[in-house]
Amino acid sequence: GCNVLTSFEETYKIAVLGDMLELGKISQQEHEKVGRYFAKENIQEIYYIGNDMVHAYECTKEAIVEKTSQVNKNLYFREMNQLEKALEMSIGESKKKMTIYVKGSLGMKMDSVIDMLEALNGNLADSTK
Repeated sequence: GCNVLTSFEETYKIAVLGDMLELGKISQQEHEKVGRYFAKENIQEIYYIGNDMVHAYECTKEAIVEKTSQVNKNLYFREMNQLEKALEMSIGESKKKMTIYVKGSLGMKMDSVIDMLEALNGNLADSTK
């Protein structure tokens, strides 16, 4: 899945990542792996959501500080409405061709992000007429 995002060469890439639920004792370790993986990829913005994604966010933040990451924007949210507002603001301000990857456990209700993006895309398309 996430390899698809990096395969789009000529677009501005955004990853929106929600908790991977039901991992039990290995949850922190697996979320840290996600943060390290996305930090090393050619992705411009990463939005993390959920209690366990804080570990991914911290790993990405560390890579940015160490200058081993090209990520321009690394944000963490506990509330979906805050994430959606930040994402909407970023996308609404940009005129770039974008590829947005959304992934998370079903329990994270990431489909609301997809719905927001679809509505935003319709509004952006309407505003160009």
